[in-house]
Amino acid sequence: MARGMRALGIFLIVAGAGGWIHAFLLDNLLGGVWGKLRYERPLTELIGIAVDSEGRIYCGTPPYKRIQLYSAEGRFIDSWYYPGTVEYRLRINQNDQLEVADANRTRRGDMTDILTTYDHAGRVLSREEVDGAWVQFGEESERVFQLPSGETLFIPDRRFYPRIEKQSVSGEVSVVVRNSWILWFFAAPLPTWFWFVIGSLILKLGQRVGQRGAGHFESAGP
Repeated sequence: MARGMRALGIFLIVAGAGGWIHAFLLDNLLGGVWGKLRYERPLTELIGIAVDSEGRIYCGTPPYKRIQLYSAEGRFIDSWYYPGTVEYRLRINQNDQLEVADANRTRRGDMTDILTTYDHAGRVLSREEVDGAWVQFGEESERVFQLPSGETLFIPDRRFYPRIEKQSVSGEVSVVVRNSWILWFFAAPLPTWFWFVIGSLILKLGQRVGQRGAGHFESAGP
């Protein structure tokens, strides 16, 4: 039992530390290089949602400095590095291109907002300073997107298990975009810090159980 607890504790600690290293070292500090590897990152602390004319869903994951692209059915398509702050808004312009407004002015007070335009393959079409761009996008661009069909895509307030859901015209809600449990397990900052803490406690408890077992074995010996 003690061995099993120690193994579980070590696994959780490694998972927690690995999630933090991936998010804040590889994707933040080395994002320009590491960001070229365009695989799916965990959907954590989702901010910003937009849908183009073909139903492709764009969303932002600030801890990983990513823009991620999904099909209308929720299948992962692409992911690319976004070199902005942790607060930005998304929208689709009249040319069916993705625009991202970074809240430099709002967050820092002494810098102009940055407006970046992408095509659906994640290529930068333009990047310019546009004062007040973040405010112009409006708050709804962070959490809600109204589809032409009358349905609504939205990000529910579930920080521990982020996802994108759809509400039909009749009010029925279904999940459109979600991570596999494996990606969710390594998501930062939640729940990786939780695994690290729980793993440390389990490891310590396992060590105590092992010590008690060893003491009991010695007392029972000849």
